Amino acid sequence: MKILIASDSFKGSLSSQQVNDLIAKHWLYKEDDIQTHPIADGGEGTVDAVLATCEQFACHTLLTRKSNGENIEIRYAYDSHTQTAVLETASMHGLHLSTNNSKDHPFYTSSYGLGKAIIILAKRGVRHFIIGLGGSNIIDGGMGLLEACGWRFFDRHHQRLCAAGQNIGRVCFVKKTTNPLLKNCTWHVLSDVNAPLTGSSGAVYLFGQQKGLTTAQQHEHECAMRHWQTILQATNHHGDGAAGGLGLAFRLLTNTELVPGLMYLAEMTQLKQKIARSDLVITGEGCFDEQSTQGKVVTSIAQIAHQAQKKCIAVVGQTKLDTTLSAHYHLQAVVPIISSIQTIKEALTPINAQKNIAQTAERLSQLIHCFN
Repeated sequence: MKILIASDSFKGSLSSQQVNDLIAKHWLYKEDDIQTHPIADGGEGTVDAVLATCEQFACHTLLTRKSNGENIEIRYAYDSHTQTAVLETASMHGLHLSTNNSKDHPFYTSSYGLGKAIIILAKRGVRHFIIGLGGSNIIDGGMGLLEACGWRFFDRHHQRLCAAGQNIGRVCFVKKTTNPLLKNCTWHVLSDVNAPLTGSSGAVYLFGQQKGLTTAQQHEHECAMRHWQTILQATNHHGDGAAGGLGLAFRLLTNTELVPGLMYLAEMTQLKQKIARSDLVITGEGCFDEQSTQGKVVTSIAQIAHQAQKKCIAVVGQTKLDTTLSAHYHLQAVVPIISSIQTIKEALTPINAQKNIAQTAERLSQLIHCFN
């Protein structure tokens, strides 16, 4: 049996490659032809997935800023022959970098670091950008990105405003002067979020709590975001709410639309071809929930497998969806890895996650071979 393992990372515990390798190692039937394929959807792990599957890309580093303004060294993938760079927003603006410190609150953070990284890469000769937006901790409407790329913002007294979540509601005048280094660049901006900038399913109400806003602060910030949208003369466009408004910023800056991250990377890393050559596909993620159905790794891979007439099983940390609906998403089964009583904190520790995945791989391999 030819088996392809292509799991997303189990966020907070294990990377995509670590999950894949664990399942492969503990698969009991060694006569099976097992291949692994690290994958991501534009969030954390995107650069690693490209480096592991696309040999023309090499790993490089640069120094930029985190959301709170502190310096951080990040990794990116670069193909010198095509002058193409792959960046992930989460490497400098990721939720995993947030702390309980007030300086990490969305009111005081910005996406400036991503814009700075883009300008640095443009100076290094990059002309083609592939940028993943997933997993961010910011809700600044893209103000920081735009500022780093040359735009300037002023309050009603014509005093310049620096990029920060709390300042988007104070902007009254905008000077749209984009750095000429970006003039001839091409862009592929990856996101699995199709949310508009504002409204009940927009950037603030959909992700605000996750990023640190209280209910009262969400209402306040939604009002500010609506003002920001008006000042930029932007319509409420699907995808604008990705990464706290970076979807809008990239649309205004580059005149490009977002593309589904997993589907783009599946094509780029030849995942589709590998699925077509397999008998069974095993994918996975930390939590199978409502967001999983919106272009995330598990359901997107299941869709590709279905189109290729291949069976697909998901191994997950936990499931918040009715597993009887799995067939609706082209999954033959959704298999939670927890087999004993554990708190979420205990389950997320790498050692417990490794143990749980290993045991699940052993049981799953036995079950699969009962019917083959």
